[in-house]
Amino acid sequence: MEKAGYRKVICVCGIMIVFINMGMLSTAFSVYFPYLRELRGFSNTQVSLITTVRYISSLFVMSLSDRYYRKMGIRKGVALTFLNSFCAYLLYAFASARFMYHLASLMFGISYGLGAMIPASILIRRWYPEDSGLPMGLAAAGSGIAIMLLPQIARRTVEAYGLTASFLTVAGLIAAISIPTALLIRNTPPGQGQAAGTDRQKHAEKSAAADAAVRTGISFQFAMMTLAMLMNGIVGLTASQAKSMLYRTTNHEMAVVSTVLSLGGGILILSKILFGKMADLLGPRRTMILFLGILTSGFILMTFTQDAPDSLLYVTEILYNIGAPVCTVGISILAADFSTQETFAKVLKNCQVSYTFGGLASSVMPGAVADLTGSYIPAYRLIVCCALVFLAAVVLLYRGRDREGVRKAGTA
Repeated sequence: MEKAGYRKVICVCGIMIVFINMGMLSTAFSVYFPYLRELRGFSNTQVSLITTVRYISSLFVMSLSDRYYRKMGIRKGVALTFLNSFCAYLLYAFASARFMYHLASLMFGISYGLGAMIPASILIRRWYPEDSGLPMGLAAAGSGIAIMLLPQIARRTVEAYGLTASFLTVAGLIAAISIPTALLIRNTPPGQGQAAGTDRQKHAEKSAAADAAVRTGISFQFAMMTLAMLMNGIVGLTASQAKSMLYRTTNHEMAVVSTVLSLGGGILILSKILFGKMADLLGPRRTMILFLGILTSGFILMTFTQDAPDSLLYVTEILYNIGAPVCTVGISILAADFSTQETFAKVLKNCQVSYTFGGLASSVMPGAVADLTGSYIPAYRLIVCCALVFLAAVVLLYRGRDREGVRKAGTA
């Protein structure tokens, strides 16, 4: 199949990579937290610790991701993460002690850190060197598919057969999807070597990121990028993981919670595609600011969910999932806007590491606050503040680039 035609296959592979190693392990897995609390006797803090363990392992392996894929290649490297994800769900299914849950979570972190948005984004950039926003958005929509499907799978299988059977069902689904996906992945487009993803491309000379090596070296911009990604970790990882607990502990039935989360997954699929397309049309700056504003409004509504009508949960989840792509697709888009074709993998890795560290540092916060105050709502008030800092950091990041452009023009 010629390059233009196989690009579509690569895009589907990107969707499946994110579906398994991000959606099924991180974004959507939080639907199991209420079951672990109610059926396995976990406290709120213990539930949060499962997430903390995953973040620790993912943070460590992310720092090695560029070397990992240089040595293994995308196809073989992703295949190993798929196998690890499958085994981790098996361990969750047969866990008989707390340390086994933590070990399974550690395995989740390895697959998430090595095998989610990093390889999907690198693969997309290789096959779509220009206007990569839309295909990146499509690939990232894989987590939305997981959010739409997993809550329903979890609720139906847990209620009918129990938690162990539910984990085994998901393990089987991962196996069925990962095998054909791994076989279809091609590391590079035809006619290019293994290093094609990092070779110089003529189009990169024309892009807005052509002088990114200089820009990313500027201390102010580096500080704003780091701050933005740290805050992103809080609003994009910690906040999303605690949502099911927030909704459940504010007196909403689990059937309603799972339905709301599934609806949110469907919206997230569309909004990630929309985010990528708007980034190509309007530019990353305007798109990031717009979606961050919508996301923040969703967090504000979350602070009013105590004993609220179920309809408020639907409105909240709609706004949240419209804005949420800024936390995932936005990382790849921002990294591309502040890098060249040669430096993209390294800049993306650094952004992902900061993002994951933000999630790690705050992972216990929602559960700990809930144990101290009796509610998750105070934690989400703090998350609103973090979302505003995230927005401010993105604005200042681009203003810093503008000032640097003016300065260089004046000295030319």
